[in-house]
Amino acid sequence: MATYHVNPVTGNNANNGLTWATAWQTFGGTGLTAARHTPGDFVKVAKSPDPINTGLTYSVGPSFGSVTIARSVTGLTFTSPSVGQTWRISTALFSTGDIVRVSTSGNTPLQDCYTVNRLDANTIELVGSISTATSLASQAIQNYSVKAVQLSGTPYQLLWDNDTAWTVSNGATNTPTSQNVWQTNTNRLNFPASPALNTTYATRNLSAITDLSAFTRLSFMFQTTSVIPANAVKIVLCSGLNGTSPVAEAFLPATNSPTQPYIATGQGTPIVLDFGGPLPNNVQSIAIASGTTLPTASGNLTFINPVACKAATQADAITHRSLIGSNDSRKAWYPVRWLSPRGHVIINGQYGNTSTEDNLVWHVEETGVYNLFTLQTFVTFATSNAPNIQQMNENAVPGSPTVIEGGWDPVSDTKNGLTVYENFTPRIGGFVGGTMNWYQVRNFGIARYQLPANMLSTLGVTLDFEFLSGTTLIDVSGVNLLNFSAKTMVSGLAIVSGCNRSNVNIGLVGANGGFTIQGNNNVVKIDQLTGSGNFISFNANTYDCELNMANIKLVGATAPFNDVFRAGATTSNHSADKLNVPVTATSILESNTTWAPTTQVDSRVAFTRTQFSDQYVEAAVVTDGGTLWLGETFGETGGKGWRARITNNTRMAAYPLSFPLGRIALKANQTVTIALRMKNDTTNHTAQLFIDGGKINGVDNEVTSTATSSTAWQTVSVTITPTENGVIEPRVRMWLNTGSSAVLNFDRMTVS
Repeated sequence: MATYHVNPVTGNNANNGLTWATAWQTFGGTGLTAARHTPGDFVKVAKSPDPINTGLTYSVGPSFGSVTIARSVTGLTFTSPSVGQTWRISTALFSTGDIVRVSTSGNTPLQDCYTVNRLDANTIELVGSISTATSLASQAIQNYSVKAVQLSGTPYQLLWDNDTAWTVSNGATNTPTSQNVWQTNTNRLNFPASPALNTTYATRNLSAITDLSAFTRLSFMFQTTSVIPANAVKIVLCSGLNGTSPVAEAFLPATNSPTQPYIATGQGTPIVLDFGGPLPNNVQSIAIASGTTLPTASGNLTFINPVACKAATQADAITHRSLIGSNDSRKAWYPVRWLSPRGHVIINGQYGNTSTEDNLVWHVEETGVYNLFTLQTFVTFATSNAPNIQQMNENAVPGSPTVIEGGWDPVSDTKNGLTVYENFTPRIGGFVGGTMNWYQVRNFGIARYQLPANMLSTLGVTLDFEFLSGTTLIDVSGVNLLNFSAKTMVSGLAIVSGCNRSNVNIGLVGANGGFTIQGNNNVVKIDQLTGSGNFISFNANTYDCELNMANIKLVGATAPFNDVFRAGATTSNHSADKLNVPVTATSILESNTTWAPTTQVDSRVAFTRTQFSDQYVEAAVVTDGGTLWLGETFGETGGKGWRARITNNTRMAAYPLSFPLGRIALKANQTVTIALRMKNDTTNHTAQLFIDGGKINGVDNEVTSTATSSTAWQTVSVTITPTENGVIEPRVRMWLNTGSSAVLNFDRMTVS
C-alpha cells in the first residue's frame, strides 16, 4: 500500500505521485493507473482555494417555504398610476421580499426578475420596474423565490438584452431562437459561408455611452454549433456608434478543445473574457469581427445575458462561472445562471443541454439574509461526450479499499479544506466507476456536471460528497453495497438505479426531477426536502427497501408526501418494505400499495441498548443471508452475549455480514485500543473487528484486526490515535470462505 498525491493545477501524470512535488494531475486517466495501484492505496487530492467573502449579502424570499404560493399565476393585469412609475398587481399572493419573474406575452424590457413590495392586502408592486403605460393585460408571474436570490449590490453591469437583432454586414445574418430561461427570443448571429479575415460582421449599439472602467472582464452564456479556432472571433468594444472607433478587444476561446468546450443548445456555456486591464469608460457600441485565423464556414454565435464584471482578484467579482453560497457546511454552493441588472441571481439547478424552466433548482436555504461567498473550483474539460473525466482504474478488495480523499493542503500536508470539481461540458461524468470495486471517494464537491457520479456495475463503493450542485442526475446503475452520502444535493434528477443492499444518506435535497430508487434491500434517509413533482419514487420492481423520513423537514414542496409513491406496486411483492414517515402523512401511498410497519429491530439500536446495559433484553435482527441475536448463553462465561450466523452462500467476501458495536467518544491525540472477545463455532469463515477510515482525523485508512480460525475464545483488537475530538464506531464483519453457513459469537468490548 502506498500514499499518492494529486494536484489538479501543478500536477503531471508523468510524475510518480509519491510526493506533492511529484504529484499527478488526475487520479483517473493516466494518474492512478491499474499498473500503479495496489489495493489499500491512499490518494490525497489538493484542496480548492478557500471561499472568498464578497462583502455582500443575499436574501431568500419569504414565499420560498410556503406550499400555498402557486409557481405561476397567469392572466394578470399590471397597472400604474402614471407612465414611468412602478408596475402594480392586484393579488393577495406573495410577500414583501419575494422574488418573481415576469413573463410577458412579447419580448419587452419588463420580462425580468423583480423583488416584491406589498402595498396592502390586495396589491403588490414590482420594485425597480418602470411602467410604459397605465395598464398591461394578460401577463404572468412565476415564483422565483425558490430559484433566485437578491444581492445587496450589483458588482457587474448588464451590457445589452436580447430583444433586438444585430446589425449585420458582409454576408452575416440573424436567426431568432427560443430561449425561455432568459428571454422569449434571442438572436443568433450567423457567419457567411466564406468569411474573411479581420472583418466586422455584426454591431450593436448600447443605450448610452457607458463607463465600464470599474470592470476588466466580460461574462456571458454562449451557444454555438461551430468549431471556432483560436484567434478567429473577437468581441470589440467601440467608443463610436455602429462599431466605429474600437478601443478594446478580446478573442473568444477556441471551442471543442481541452480548454473550452461548447454547448450548442439550452443554457449555453459560461464564458469569461479577460481584457487584461480596466475596460474603456466610453463604450457606445459592440462589434463582432473575425480575427487573424478563419472561423468555420457558416458558423453561428449566440450571446446570452452579457455583463461586464470585476477582476478575479477583487472579492466581489461575480461571473457566470461563479459558485455562490453562504459558506455554511449544511448549505449548497450554487452555480450562477443569469445576472439581473437589479441584482437578482438565478441559480443553476440542472446543467446540460436544457433550457426548461422546471429544471431550475429549488434551493435549500430558508427565508433570510446570508453573507455572500464565492468558491473557486478545479475546472475540467473534455473533447468528447464520453464520461471519462475522473475514470477509476483501480480495483481493490474487501478490507483494503482504495481511498481517494480531497481537501489536502500541499504546503502543510494536512486535510483542512475541500476539493471542488466543476465542468462545463454536456453529458460528461465526474466520478466514473466503470467496473472497479471497493474504493472510497470522500470530501469532494461537484458542480455543473451532468453526471457527477456515474457508477456502473461496481461493488462496495463509498461516495461521500459535501455537495452536488447544478447537476443533472446521479446514475449508480447496478451497484451493490453502495454507500452514498451528501450534505447537500441540488439536482435536476437523482437516481439510484438497480442498486442492491445499499445505503443513501442525504442531508438537504433541492430538486424538481425527483429521487428514484430502483433495486432491493436499500436504505434511504433524507433530512430535508425542497421541491415538487414525484419526489421520492420507488420502482415497481424494488423490494425490501427502507425509507427513513421520520424527522423530515419540508421546505417549498407543494405536495411533498403525496409525491412519495411506488409505481405499480402490489401488496404481495412489498410486504417487507419499511416506511418511516411522520404520522400526519396519511396519503403518501397509492391505494394499491401496503407497507409493513417499521417494527423490525434495527441492529444498531438493538446493540446499543443491550451491550452497555445490565438489563437483559431479548433482541434479534434478521438480514439478507444472516442473523444477529442476543442470547442468554452466548457469552464467554455462559451468560448473555451476541451470535452472528451466516445462513446462505451469498455472504462471501464481496458481501460480508457486518454489525456496528456502538459509538465511542475519543479525545484528540490519545492512543486508544478497542478489544473484543470472539469465538468461531465454525472454521469456514473470516471474522474481523474494524474501524472505518476517514471518519475522524488521524484515522485516514481502515484499521482492521482479523480473528484466527481457532474455535476457542480469543481477543481481537485495533489501536488508533485520532488527532481531533470525535466519535468512532467499531464494527464486526464476517464472510464465508467455503460452505453455506457459519457461526460467530462475540462478547465484552473494552476500550483502553
